[in-house]
Amino acid sequence: MRRSLPPPEREEEAVMQGSIEETEVGIYVVKHDVSAKPEDIGIVLKDLMVVHDLDNVPLAVAMLFGLMYKLVMELDGCTLSKKAQALKYRLHV
Repeated sequence: MRRSLPPPEREEEAVMQGSIEETEVGIYVVKHDVSAKPEDIGIVLKDLMVVHDLDNVPLAVAMLFGLMYKLVMELDGCTLSKKAQALKYRLHV
């Protein structure tokens, strides 16, 4: 018996989900045409889409830096390496 191909939307979703699962930290842009306006811009952290529907890539970059800053500041200073402690101290001051 022959299987029919999945609809293009499902195939695109599968490709996007696979890409997200392989990404530790990143910004994604969904466009169906190179010259078209992005349909979605968002942020991926640890295989999860944490922010989506952002207006533009510069905003996504700023949001990503803000999220990373928050993560670093919430880390316990006693368990960090010397370099990480120095970074946390420089960010805090």
